[in-house]
Amino acid sequence: MALESLREQIKDKWTELSAQIQETSTFNTLREKFESQSIGRQRGIIASAGVIVVLTLLSFPWGYYSASNEHLHIFEENRTLIRGLLRASRTSSEAPPLPPPKSFDDLRSQVERALRDARLVPEQIGEIRESPESPAKNLAPAVVQQTSLVVQIKKINVNQIVQLGAALQNLGAGTKMIGLNVVQTTGQTYYYDMIATLVHFGLPSLGGESGSDKAFGTGSKKLQPQRPANEDEEVAE
Repeated sequence: MALESLREQIKDKWTELSAQIQETSTFNTLREKFESQSIGRQRGIIASAGVIVVLTLLSFPWGYYSASNEHLHIFEENRTLIRGLLRASRTSSEAPPLPPPKSFDDLRSQVERALRDARLVPEQIGEIRESPESPAKNLAPAVVQQTSLVVQIKKINVNQIVQLGAALQNLGAGTKMIGLNVVQTTGQTYYYDMIATLVHFGLPSLGGESGSDKAFGTGSKKLQPQRPANEDEEVAE
């Protein structure tokens, strides 16, 4: 009954609206012009009007569909960006484990082995000395022990500079090349002298409260391994 009543109300409203439209001068003028056209043109006008009505009706859902696809694309980009930021934040907050301290003699032995592997002749190997004060003392907490070394290499070409730089940078965990100075060899055109500064960072083993606990303010509490977060836990789907 309610549906029938609603249908009758819509029908009455449409009849009333149609009567009002037919009473307007604009509608009558357009109807006269339409009736004065040939049958073929009338059919063309009706077909064009039908196409326009159909396209108008279809434009609304298509607009919503396009907007939803654009919003979904923006959401996927933002979610990927947030996941990357969370990974970077977690990685930067995790302190990498440091190896035990290394003496100057041990570090020097590693450097000499790398120079031998590079097939340098004795005349190309200059002074290897210990730096009296570590140039990286402000880069790590005071509990981290540092052993610094300066090595001089003479009369090498560009390819050897690249090879030796990579070898000295990858001597092992905790050892980093923090300085490199290259100057042209006196009286030579294609040869250079190289001075590299290496520092080994080591964390000593202490009884009771460890040095890493003192350095990072964790007290006597031991750090427990944490399960890596799942990507679905990082950002809600």
